[in-house]
Amino acid sequence: MTGTQILVVDDDVAFGELTCRRLERLGYVPKLIPGARGVLSEVVSNNFAAVLLDVNMPALSGPELMQSIRSRPVKVMLYSSTDTSDLRSLAHAHGADAYLNKSASSKELEIRLREMLLGAKMSDPTLLKTE
Repeated sequence: MTGTQILVVDDDVAFGELTCRRLERLGYVPKLIPGARGVLSEVVSNNFAAVLLDVNMPALSGPELMQSIRSRPVKVMLYSSTDTSDLRSLAHAHGADAYLNKSASSKELEIRLREMLLGAKMSDPTLLKTE
């Protein structure tokens, strides 16, 4: 998956930058958008394989934003500090391809991204595992 472009959407710029550094160490090419504004135009005009989408953002929540980008051929992972069971429910309710708590290790981020990009379904027990 080296060189794969990932869009990170997070209103917490410091955490978004940390996530981008983690993704870079894993061989991805991340781009940070600090909030919901401009995300749809980025998805339309770039070739992102996936979007890591924060759930709790002002003005437009992650699930609401996800609905607007679903017309594009991009995978969406809800990525939030929200309780894992709540995050799982949100992901299922809004059709996300995957979900992951922000406190997850870099290894778990790598595994979840790879599984999502390779087409594993959320019903796959490895995606539902909460450690």
